[in-house]
Amino acid sequence: VPVFADDGKTQKGTGFRELTADARAVYWISPTRKLTAATYLFREYDAPRTDQCPAPKAPLGECLTVDEQFRTLVYAAYDGDAGPIAERAREAIRVGLRELEGIRERRPSMEVWSMIGSASKRLVLVDQKVGSDASENLAKMKSAYEAALVAPAPTDNRFYPRMNLVAAYAASREPVPAKLLEAAHRDAVSAAANARDFWIHVAPVELEFYAAASAGKLSPTAAATFRGRFTEARKHGGSVREWTSVLETTEFVLGGVAAGGAGWAETAERLQSVLTTIREYAALS
Repeated sequence: VPVFADDGKTQKGTGFRELTADARAVYWISPTRKLTAATYLFREYDAPRTDQCPAPKAPLGECLTVDEQFRTLVYAAYDGDAGPIAERAREAIRVGLRELEGIRERRPSMEVWSMIGSASKRLVLVDQKVGSDASENLAKMKSAYEAALVAPAPTDNRFYPRMNLVAAYAASREPVPAKLLEAAHRDAVSAAANARDFWIHVAPVELEFYAAASAGKLSPTAAATFRGRFTEARKHGGSVREWTSVLETTEFVLGGVAAGGAGWAETAERLQSVLTTIREYAALS
């Protein structure tokens, strides 16, 4: 029931003071290379908790407020010829892959196949960063995680390879198979240590988000819904490492979708809008 001030018109618990500011600086290292730094400041004061007006056991007409709610985001970006750097990164990853392949030949397991899939995923990320064709490395990533699903393992739960396989389908702009999505959901729940485990809250949202993106069915309404669901999951906590994991996988999916060109531009834009929310949580956790 709305609570009004003495004037009978002003509804309590609906007003707050807010200050925002942003700045950007660009430094040209050379005619073909530049460094960009940007910051965004958000300051909110006396923000009412509309769901706590009044708070439990508080007198009618007394609203709970958050005195200060601050956010400071800082970003940096480098633009230029990353070809030589990318090739060195690829070679370092390939060295690790060769070692993993040797281990796999002697002792194949879900863990080793998953590590091979992860290394292939890193190669895809390098391809995405420099605008190279990532299809070959994406195919290798999918094959590795598919092998992980049937390889020997100490447990029947295969959430990690299934989650990454869902992301690989999304980055390939291919619809996620229904059986894979169902099994990934099941593993996400059983893998959680308890009902308060971070992943039991965020993994189902993440899986459905990637599945919607893979099918090109990420409408503006759906994107807003997923932002709300990630915000709800944020209430259950999550460490910097956990939210960064969600962030990196979402960036990986976005890179694949963006490579689809004009036909996938709207889906990429909506993915980016949700990514902004996830990036904030990774920075603040």
